[in-house]
Amino acid sequence: MKKRQNDPSRAVAYLRISTDADRQAHGLDVQRRSVEAWAQGAGVEIVAWCQDELSGRTVADRRPGLGAALVELRQRQAGRLVVNRLDRLARDLAEALAIERLIREAGASLVAVESGEADDPASKFLRQVMLAAAEFEGAVIRERIRATKASLRERGLFEGGEPPYGCSVEGGRLVEHPGERRQLAQLQAWRDEGLSWRRLARRAREEGIVNRRGKPWLFSDLARLLRRGLVQPPRAG
Repeated sequence: MKKRQNDPSRAVAYLRISTDADRQAHGLDVQRRSVEAWAQGAGVEIVAWCQDELSGRTVADRRPGLGAALVELRQRQAGRLVVNRLDRLARDLAEALAIERLIREAGASLVAVESGEADDPASKFLRQVMLAAAEFEGAVIRERIRATKASLRERGLFEGGEPPYGCSVEGGRLVEHPGERRQLAQLQAWRDEGLSWRRLARRAREEGIVNRRGKPWLFSDLARLLRRGLVQPPRAG
């Protein structure tokens, strides 16, 4: 049975970011400009743009942007899926190879702007080496983050990210946030009266208790918040 092959003069672009570092070095704008420059030079029309904001280790069926890109390849008869770099496709070698197989099944080939497009054995081998390097780089970054967090914990400092509700960060340390703690106490008191999670969310909205972004609490977020309990900042010592 002959392999399906769409029109190579038409392409779907796939962009991906995950961490703050990605946004700075390989942000969506950077990726988009790179793909646009490649398309102009290659005489290829970008017929659709799809993107994800998630880890490069996320499996294909949990990437809505990638799923949309595969649909666009078929519906628009596009013969290429274009990424700026191979690590934008995936940071896990096995997952990248699985995604490339899905691209071929959709009737297209993979193009990484920084490494080009070719299906000869040498090019395939080079692509796999580059994907393996991306996987190794991701592992190194994760290990560095774990080591940094461990060092901060040992020094009694906050590890980073958003502090737990009821706390804020001062001088690199978790401290109590009086306003949020009062709200937590009130929410817990209403819950103890027997309110369901949905009724609790409604009561919070009626009383003007909102989340950190100034939005009404969702009942599911309140459930997670109260089940987690009150986080106590570590004592300085």
